[in-house]
Amino acid sequence: ADVQIEQRTIVMGEKQQKIRHWLSSPDPSSNHNAACKARQANTGEWFLKSHEFEEWKMTSRSFLWLHGIPGCGKSVLCSTALEEVKFQYKSSPTVAIAYFYFDFNDTEKQRLDKFTHSLIEQLAWQSAKALACLESLFSRCQDGKQQPTQDGLEVALQKVLNEFGETFIILDALDECKEREELLLLLKNLTSWGARRLHVFSTSRRERDIEEALENLVTSEICLQSALVNVDIDTHISERLQNDLKLKRWPANVREEIKTTLMEGAQGMFRWVVCQLDVLRKCLNVDALRKALNSLPKTLDETYARILLSIDEDYSQDTFRILQWLMYSARPLRIEELVEVIAIDTKQSRFNPKNRLPDPRDLLTICSSLVTTAAVTVNDDNGAHNETIELMLAHFSIKEYLISDRIRTGIAFQYNLQSGGEEEITQSCLTYLLHFQRGILNSENLNTFPLALYAAEHWCRHFRAMKGSDQATKLSMQLFNGDAFKNWIRLFDPDRPLEGTNMKRNITSIASPIYYASLEGLYEPLMLLLEKGADVNAQGGRYGNALQAASAQGHETIAVLLLEKGADVNAQGGKYGNALQAASAGGHETIAALLLQKGAIISGVQQEDVLSMDPYNYPKSFADRSPTSEKPSPYGINYQTQPTQLTSWTNSRDNSSTLRPPAAHLPSNSQTSYVNDQPGEKHTPKSLGWPPNTELVKMYKLILQKDNLHLEILKMSDISFNTPERVYLDIPA
Repeated sequence: ADVQIEQRTIVMGEKQQKIRHWLSSPDPSSNHNAACKARQANTGEWFLKSHEFEEWKMTSRSFLWLHGIPGCGKSVLCSTALEEVKFQYKSSPTVAIAYFYFDFNDTEKQRLDKFTHSLIEQLAWQSAKALACLESLFSRCQDGKQQPTQDGLEVALQKVLNEFGETFIILDALDECKEREELLLLLKNLTSWGARRLHVFSTSRRERDIEEALENLVTSEICLQSALVNVDIDTHISERLQNDLKLKRWPANVREEIKTTLMEGAQGMFRWVVCQLDVLRKCLNVDALRKALNSLPKTLDETYARILLSIDEDYSQDTFRILQWLMYSARPLRIEELVEVIAIDTKQSRFNPKNRLPDPRDLLTICSSLVTTAAVTVNDDNGAHNETIELMLAHFSIKEYLISDRIRTGIAFQYNLQSGGEEEITQSCLTYLLHFQRGILNSENLNTFPLALYAAEHWCRHFRAMKGSDQATKLSMQLFNGDAFKNWIRLFDPDRPLEGTNMKRNITSIASPIYYASLEGLYEPLMLLLEKGADVNAQGGRYGNALQAASAQGHETIAVLLLEKGADVNAQGGKYGNALQAASAGGHETIAALLLQKGAIISGVQQEDVLSMDPYNYPKSFADRSPTSEKPSPYGINYQTQPTQLTSWTNSRDNSSTLRPPAAHLPSNSQTSYVNDQPGEKHTPKSLGWPPNTELVKMYKLILQKDNLHLEILKMSDISFNTPERVYLDIPA
């Protein structure tokens, strides 16, 4: 019995690890730890003792919104609230706590799906029943072979919340979410689900769309005005003057002068005070100090402009490039990665290791108060925990200023970062990868080139995002045509992104350059490769050929180019069998239509006519196929709006396995339900008598038009059978 229990525990542990890997939730603890570190002792007490905060904790289904101007300390107060709740309820097993910090420095922490992943994962590990809900979602997604839809995530989140007697959800910086409208709708849904004793706390700037969306949700709010924050600012200044080695050297009367002047100019902005103290600590005599105090900037914009203009001219270009990388990078960057950036000369397309900064922390000196560091724990491929230091912009207001029209027309205009960032990073990544043309890189010295993995994984993303660059295209062709190509794929294979680095990989297992150009949607390099005679039908790669790769990824212009250059539209092999199957599996209707126009074959029937892809225009019946102008189809075919009757479902692996839902039809305009012969009466798969665990993901419709069969992909991302095979709709002619 003991052996069985031990084995079961091991299996569950492995499954949980798979689920964690599948969700790939961003870790909000790094933000929380940084905010806690920034908090001075004894600050925020007014907030914890406020009537609004006490009422929020004690009242069921409460929503507290804390809002204020940039730099007033919202994130620090959010961390204060979280620590208080964790301390108060640490011994309550029925109370769950989850939190999230939206973060302008991290693209993963700006996404709605990643936020939802994080909430579900945090809550799931706090209850066996909640974990069962997550495991059920994992199973419905074919044990992690598919990613859940946002609707599926929200259903799972609702179920998880219902497993707790009381739940606290604490969110920072709603305004830093890229999908803000969808986030606000999720918060509305979350508060309407009726979860027992749910408490939501959020911070943001007071922006109109947020205020309007939260108007009917919040039960109380706090505006961080100067009068409220000044007590904490006073405490912060006093602590710095007492403990900072370069500030505490001044006599008591001078320190009091500093404090008085800063309190008068702060106007509720913690960030402004921090920047001024950083400048004042550089003063070497009292005259210089008083001169600085008498000319303090009045706004954050003016503060940032002065910081930029004070940077030594010898390092201004390095600062500019570091800021570009921090603004446009695909993920947060380690400080040693940015040291490599300094050693890349994009004008000469050359990387010189001798130009590395001897001490990575010199970056903090070069960029002054504009950047900060955070210690982050990461897990390597062997499961070991390693701590690394990330460099990031010190505040969201810095990013806003650097890409604003205000800097473009101001005194620090030379640091305007509105454009050019994607091109800079693309060229830097390619230049870095081209340094490994002659086998310089191997498993033993990989750690001595810290930027290699970032460059390999993300250069294509930056290439697609830039607005065209002859130099970047030239560098990409050098990569595709040189020895560095195999090193790129060994570092990171976009065809198999989960497999990690393998510097000993056999070159014969690496697909052709046109395959990877097609897979990654790199139009200009692909066109040049084809013009130079690359085989458009070369075999290899997970998808078998370039056309199937482009079709699977939804790269329409790439598919058009490949077909123009003679790609075989019916080439067989690869993950999906052919390009049409790949486009259909990904829901890429336009590409599927294009492939059919070019002669793609369905079930042995040649398609010669244009495909109807409009999910609202169906033939009234197979006996009545006359066109009508009632609703025009985007592909020039018009049908009556009456849905076609569904007669049977067929599993493509076993044609004898047929499901016959009674009197069911294809989806109506709702696209998420089924209608029977009684108008308005809706059915789910269960009510139609389909087998248990029938999970719908994709659905295809074969329609008869002019004696030919045609395929229509229905936009039903949550509809398909829980099998790895494609499932078709079989309608006998």
